[in-house]
Amino acid sequence: MKQLIKFLNRTSRDVLSNVKKRLTKAKHSGQLSISLSVGIPPFVSVRFGYILNLKADNENAQKAQAN
Repeated sequence: MKQLIKFLNRTSRDVLSNVKKRLTKAKHSGQLSISLSVGIPPFVSVRFGYILNLKADNENAQKAQAN
């Protein structure tokens, strides 16, 4: 049981650090892509994905970039 808890803690830290890296890159590029793949290798694979554009399209953001 202790090994399972230790593994889950380590895995959650790895996942959170990876998410933080992705969000940091998304702030610079203005686009975030999230996907999840589920499958049984020899038979079927299903992939779900979502792309989020983070760039602002309003006048205030354009003025801030111009300055």
